[in-house]
Parts: sequence; C-alpha cells; structure tokens
Amino acid sequence: MAREDKMKQTLENLEKGVREFFESDKYQEYLDVMNRFHQYSINNQILIAMQRPDATYVAGYNSWIKNFERHVMTGEKGITILAPMKRLVEVETDRADENGNAVVEQVERISFRPVTVFDISQTDGKELPTPINNLVGAVDRYSDFMDSLRVASPFPFNIMEVESSANGWCDHVSETIVIKAGMSELQTVKTAIHEVAHGRVHEQRDKSREQMEVEAESIAYVVCQHYGLDTSEYSFGYVAGWAHAQKDNDILKNCLETIRTEANAIIDIVDRELDARSNQIEGVMPTEIEKHAEAIMKDALMELGNDSQFIKARVYGHEKTGRERTCVKVLAEYTGPEREDSLFNVLHEEPVRMGNLELDINPIKEEKSGDMESYYHQIRSFEREDMTDDTWPMITVTYSTYEKIRTTKYNIYEAKKLIEAAESKFSKDNIKGNFLRINIAYTYEGHKYEQTDVVLMGEGRRNFIDYLSLPKPVTTYMHRHVQLLETVERAKGVDAISPGTKAQELYEDMMHEWAEKQRLELNYNREPNVNKPPEWNKDIEEKHKGWEMIR
Repeated sequence: MAREDKMKQTLENLEKGVREFFESDKYQEYLDVMNRFHQYSINNQILIAMQRPDATYVAGYNSWIKNFERHVMTGEKGITILAPMKRLVEVETDRADENGNAVVEQVERISFRPVTVFDISQTDGKELPTPINNLVGAVDRYSDFMDSLRVASPFPFNIMEVESSANGWCDHVSETIVIKAGMSELQTVKTAIHEVAHGRVHEQRDKSREQMEVEAESIAYVVCQHYGLDTSEYSFGYVAGWAHAQKDNDILKNCLETIRTEANAIIDIVDRELDARSNQIEGVMPTEIEKHAEAIMKDALMELGNDSQFIKARVYGHEKTGRERTCVKVLAEYTGPEREDSLFNVLHEEPVRMGNLELDINPIKEEKSGDMESYYHQIRSFEREDMTDDTWPMITVTYSTYEKIRTTKYNIYEAKKLIEAAESKFSKDNIKGNFLRINIAYTYEGHKYEQTDVVLMGEGRRNFIDYLSLPKPVTTYMHRHVQLLETVERAKGVDAISPGTKAQELYEDMMHEWAEKQRLELNYNREPNVNKPPEWNKDIEEKHKGWEMIR
C-alpha cells in the first residue's frame, strides 16, 4: 500500500477510534470525575504553571478528601492561587429618602485571597478513572528507533527518573525534552514521538494547549502505526480527553493537515536513519564514513588550491578486496575547475583508510557526471518497482568444473543445493583452481538489484549467498527465502506422511500456502517476522489414510 493511502487510512482510523471512545462508558465515567475539578482562570493557570510546571489535576486539601477520596501526603508544599471572594458592601446612591438623606444599598463586590491547592501527584488514595492506559510491549530495534528519533528531534532528550505523573515534557525555553524512565519500550517510543512533535510544531505557542496536545498525540499515533506499533489504547482516550476539554469534537479534523505533514516529516527522517543503521559496514555507520570522506576531500581540494568546493559525499557500495579488506565505495561531489581524474589521482596516491575499511572515493561534479542523486541512481543500476513481484528470487549460476560448464537459471534453494554438491565434490577430490561465476538478481525494498561475482571454489562455503558481498539485511532476506523453499521441499517427503497419499498432497498444499504468505511478508517488510511452518494435523492423516493421491 502506498504511503499516502496508508496515511489516509490511519487518519480515518484515528477519527473513528476517537469518535467511538467519546461514546464509551469508560469515557463517561471519566467525565463525571473530571467535572468535579474546578475550572481555573487563565491567571491562576499561569500561577500553577510557574510553581509546578508538571501539574495536571489540582484541588484543595478538603476537596481531595470529599470529592476524590484522596489525601494530601505529609510534607507536601501547596500551590498558591487566588480564590475569588464575594462580600456585600454598603454604597451610597444618588437617590434620597423622604428626609433628604442619600439612600444606601448593599452591593456585591469580588475580592481575591490566596488559597492553597495540591496537584494529584502530591496525594494518594483512590485511583482516578483515566481515559488512557499506559502501553506495554517491546519494540523491534528499540535502540535504533530511539536514536533515529533523536535525529528527528529539534532538542536533545533524556530518559530519566521524574517525580510527577507526566510521562514526559518538552521545554522550548531550555530546549530540552524529558522522557520518564521505567516505562515499556512501546510507551517510551510513543511518548518520545509525542514530545518531539511538540518540539517541532509548537515553538510559537499560538494555539490552545488542547489543540497542541491533540496534534502531538495524533502525530505520535500516525508515526507509530506506520511502523506497526499500535497505540490506540492510549492515543484514542488521550485525544478524546483534550478534545473534550476544548469543548470541540471537531478539533481533530481541524488539525489533520498539520498531523499529516509533520508525521510524514518524522517518518522520512526515521526511515532514513533506520536504513542507515541497517546498512552498517563492519559496524561503521555510512554517515561516519561520509564525514571521513568529506574531510579527505576538503584537504585534497585545499592542497590543489583551485577554488574548488566540496558539496557532499555518499556511500554507494562496498566489497571485499583480494587482501580480505572491506573496500567502501564513496561518491564525493564538488565544484570547481579541477578535473575529476586529476582529483582522483590526488586522493589515491596512497590507500585511503578508515580503521579496517579502505575507501574508494570517486569525485564527481555536475558538469561532467551530473548531480549526486542522478549519478547515484545511475551507478546502482536499479529501477524502482512496486512491491508486487510474484516470483521467487531467481539466481543465474554459471560454474565451471573439470567436466563441463553449466549455465542454468535456478531458484535460490536449487542454487544452494547445486553449490553444496559442487563444493563437496571439489573438497573430496582436493581440486583447487575452479572458479564459480554467480549472477544474482533480486527485488528488495521495492528496488531491483543485480550483482555478479567470480569466486574460487573448493573453500568449503556451502551457500551461494556466502560468496556474495551483500548488505546484512539482504543476506538475512536471502537466507530466509532459502529456508522457506527448503521447508516446502521437505514437505514433499516428510517422514510422518506416506508419499503419494492424499494426506501428503494436503500437507504439501498447506506448506505451499504458508510459504507464499511468508514470501509476501518478506517482500513487503524490511524486517519481517517470518512465522514457523504449520504442524501437520494427525487427525487429517488418519482420515485420509489409504487414499490415492490425485493431481
């Protein structure tokens, strides 16, 4: 499903979920209790925020006991606000009585006196009903996800112990974000996105607090849904609560464009960062390699002194060299009069190293090679496709032995078996010097890739995948495909079922259906959760015992 369609569906689900929550018994119970809280003036709201910025629900000492069955804890310092007082005063009027004396009337006047209130975090006792439940659950690649959110955040954020009931907050004055420690991974990720959204969208504070909270939580919901993280149990109630406080059930509709735009922006950054972390080379982030290449390029351009300017660098591949060192290929765009080949020679007078990596820096400039993006896509030689491929990845294997040369197209499981057999033969006969040429074409994350390698046989590697210099996620992807096909192959001769029976046919069909579902899971998800194959039901075997297999 295209992102725009997925976004539209997610926003529709959010609206529907919030609308249904408005009508729930749980929400009505929550409103009954919330209506017992006093509605404070804007001046008192400012006083509360100045004395206790993390305050959520405040009430007087006796009110907590009478209305909420809670007690202020010993030693708690109250929050001072101004309470209005009505009193009657005598005021002379312009009218006179029959004796000519000015008529005196009693008039109601309002004055203010300081009173003390306490936040709910300063009390204990009966739990208040809440429209939200803290989320539980783990998040796949949690550390990478949080690191990616830090890149999307305008301010640094810290996960730390906090005394208040708030799960987190964003402070534009100190430019910090705080996330409460000790929460589940799912709740922590959701809260982090919520506060990052505040940081990115609400610096001007030109909206009501209710609208800002609806926007931030809705953005968190949409982003989480994009990554398969369900926060509806928390988000629907949270949005409904703030929408009610605004007394505007359509507030969510009024915020949809902000939600859509900002959620897309955060997803773009997180996608890019997660992808970079998936494609680490020997444990090094591509961005770190690009920074190193940038420094080398700038030094080379300064040495040449021809007013050339560095623009940017980008990693576009890596491979093992003959010295078993990993060589990383980097594009480096620049402007100026210096020729590309001359600059290349300067850069590679000596091997360019970064720890255990060797950098192959290829300088380009737009006049000669085109801009970075167009050149990058050109050299990667892939064409963008929809994720609708309906075939298993096919491998073209050409290998030579002392007997003959074979060139045939295999699926990846067949290629695995062929190469295992060839390796076993070479190892058994102690034959060296035969080369294997492997060409692999596959679709990954919507792109079609093709790669060719020539490798020496007889070294004991048992899978064609192990011969190729593929990114780690692609290697995992390929191995899973092999396992799926291998499972289907096993189904054809499983010991528990007699070959050639109806039971065997049913089991094989079941395995093919399972494998197809898993294949789609592989194609559509970068980090798929491939389920285990179904177990054979012995009752079916008994029922069909002795049947002839009919195809």
